[in-house]
Amino acid sequence: MKEQMISLGAMLLAACLVMIIHELVKSIVFVARSKNASKDKYEIFRVYQYIDPIGLLFCLFGFAGFSKPYMYRMRDRKTNFWVGIAGFLTLLMLAAAGLLVCQSTDSLTVFVVSQYVSVFSIGMFFVNLFPVSVFDLGLVIAGAAPDKFFSIIKNDYVIKMILILTIILGIIKSFSANIFLFFLEG
Repeated sequence: MKEQMISLGAMLLAACLVMIIHELVKSIVFVARSKNASKDKYEIFRVYQYIDPIGLLFCLFGFAGFSKPYMYRMRDRKTNFWVGIAGFLTLLMLAAAGLLVCQSTDSLTVFVVSQYVSVFSIGMFFVNLFPVSVFDLGLVIAGAAPDKFFSIIKNDYVIKMILILTIILGIIKSFSANIFLFFLEG
């Protein structure tokens, strides 16, 4: 029972860290690129706002969650694009950092948290590949091809249902775990 509680605590800590870092970096890019972001400058550092309870549950049970995005008011296509790219790059860097720590630590606790950070980052990367309007790919599409973005908005419900099914069926969890193991052992 004690090991299960420690593992659950490590999962919660890792999921929250991934959510916060992923959205915080995107928010910093947004504020840096925005001309009228003076009110957002300090508000983005209230990091608890990035933790999505439903996304947290998906992380715990499907290893593929999502965070609560800061509600951007973007009118600039380039800002949309760069915020989406920043999200993807942050998740890749978190996954790589988690793997590096796993390979170099002797501490079991640090290993377990780093393992979950890496697996959750990979899972969130796959989740953000779904063209949902507020996810990273949606932001990239909004910046690169705004006309395609409107079709995403029209089909948002269907895309979200497909995403939920892939999480429930364990497809993203399987991809994430296999990628983590490949790089950990390789």
